[in-house]
This record gives sequence, C-alpha cells and structure tokens, in this order.
Amino acid sequence: MAAPTFLWRDASEGAVAWSIEVAFSDGSAGITVRTRGERVRIGEIDARAIAETNVLPKLTPQEAAAQSWEAGCGDLGSDQEALCVERPATVTISGFGEKDSRQAVSRGRVALKTSKDPVGAPDLLP
Repeated sequence: MAAPTFLWRDASEGAVAWSIEVAFSDGSAGITVRTRGERVRIGEIDARAIAETNVLPKLTPQEAAAQSWEAGCGDLGSDQEALCVERPATVTISGFGEKDSRQAVSRGRVALKTSKDPVGAPDLLP
C-alpha cells in the first residue's frame, strides 16, 4: 500500500502545528506524529510536456486552503497498515497555536478502514 496523504482544512486561524493520532480498533499501539501541516502544492511539471495550448494545473480554493501530511516510511509500518484492514482505525487531527502548544485550538476525527480486496485491472495477458 502506498503511504497515505492526509488533507484537512482548519477553520481555526490560530492553528500553526498539528498532532495526528492514529488509534487502532483492536487496542494495538497507535501512532502520534507532529506536523507543521504543509500547504498542498502542485508538483514539478516536466517542461518537455508543456505546449503552447496547455493550461497548467491550478489548485482549487479548497485545495489551496488545505494542510497536508504524508505518512513517511517510519510513520506507518506494514504491521500498522495491516491493523486497519477491514477494521476501523480512528485518525484525530488536533491543531495547536504558537502560544500554548498543549491546548488544542481545533480538532477533527475520522474513522477509516482499508479493504482487503485487490485494486487494479485484471491481468489480460495470456
């Protein structure tokens, strides 16, 4: 499974750093990471693929307002990825202000689970 990228919009103007907690439904040890919540950006475009008639991609207003965090290699190991297959894991994102890094100024939560079904097209080669 590819490392997930979490996107969120925080209505609290005071949030400048976020804590992301993943709790697994079976009680296994979860993870907690801190992030500055990088803004979503458009990646590098190969200049060889740009023609005069191309319209370059732009972020929508919702995308431009979003924060993001991409789980790195050490954040979600294969054992932890397996824990949310067909069982919910709860992801809580809490926003913190500069003045008091212990008091959350915002919080959002979502439950998710990963299907064990394979993804992709069937192999059409004989």
